Amino acid sequence: MQTNAQRNVPANHAQTELPKRFKVDRVPDEFMYSNATVESCLEIIDGLLRDRINQDKLDTLHDKYVEAYYAEMSEFFKEINSTPQCRKSLCHAPKPYWNSELSELWKLYFIAEKVFVNMRKDDPRYDFVTREFRQKRRAFEKKLRSEKRSYLRRQVYDLEKANTSNPSEFWRTIENLGPKKKRKIPTEVLLEDGSVSDIFDDVLSKWRRDFQELLTPPIPNSAEQQEFSRLIAEGNEEAEASWSNERVNTDTELNVPITKNEIYTVLAWFRWGDIRHY
Repeated sequence: MQTNAQRNVPANHAQTELPKRFKVDRVPDEFMYSNATVESCLEIIDGLLRDRINQDKLDTLHDKYVEAYYAEMSEFFKEINSTPQCRKSLCHAPKPYWNSELSELWKLYFIAEKVFVNMRKDDPRYDFVTREFRQKRRAFEKKLRSEKRSYLRRQVYDLEKANTSNPSEFWRTIENLGPKKKRKIPTEVLLEDGSVSDIFDDVLSKWRRDFQELLTPPIPNSAEQQEFSRLIAEGNEEAEASWSNERVNTDTELNVPITKNEIYTVLAWFRWGDIRHY
């Protein structure tokens, strides 16, 4: 009898390949609705309802469904390399300051840690193994910090040198420090029927129509244009009338002529540098 782990992939892939992995950014609406997938699902349901079910029958139907599912995934999504070598290279990439001396110290530290973990506390050698493990760990961490600091100092020195001697190289290095920008233009569009198309001709046609509507908007009919012009003219007349009324000041106190005494008083205050009191 097969276990669940053994039934994760089709029978023809179980012994030769690992389960496939896909990059799923967005699931389209037509996923799992293709004719082949629908027919496979109907056959599986029909087999479950018609025949007597046993373990071999379930395994066969499961393998058939997985094959249809992987075929549908391969059609709509991009496959990701899931081999152990690829995952190890991505997750355990060496540090830029890693060297052979650190590798040797790491091996000694790993061996000492393995012995320490498997050592019982009532063993007479427990204290010696503990001290040995701590010494190896301290030596490795000390060397790791030292190499990291040296690497960072070299990076800072190279940046300062590039800033004075080669500014273009300096800014290129600064740009590489941050996250990389994706400069790839998406080559897929949403069509009028709701489907997504990545065909080059469909993309160009969709872009051409959208830019034409954006840069050359449709011309309204004459009745709407006349009504819009009338509203604009009425608004301009009301605004001009309100502005002209605000400019005419009918306040009698402000319109009284200035006398000589007021001028002498202002000049006196101005002489003493305290004109703000008037």
